[in-house]
Amino acid sequence: METAIRKGFSPFYATDLFPAGLAHSNYFTESESEVLIQYGHTFSSLQSGKLTPVNEEEVEFLEELNSGLENTIYTVALWKKYLSIAEYVGSFRER
Repeated sequence: METAIRKGFSPFYATDLFPAGLAHSNYFTESESEVLIQYGHTFSSLQSGKLTPVNEEEVEFLEELNSGLENTIYTVALWKKYLSIAEYVGSFRER
């Protein structure tokens, strides 16, 4: 995937929710897992405000993420998929 979004400071495995890692969770394709592993920390930090967007693609990512409109950007659609699955999986872990 070609993008101007910065790669994460470390791999994003989300082992707190997916003990075997994203790639073995059966929720994501291999390519989706690779993108999440490389960019997940950046997506999370942009969403939370810990990172400030430094380029147009990061600004667009945030705008679409927060717009509530239909997703047209792949990274936004993937991050929303991750968030939805994380919420679902997390609800079972809390029981």
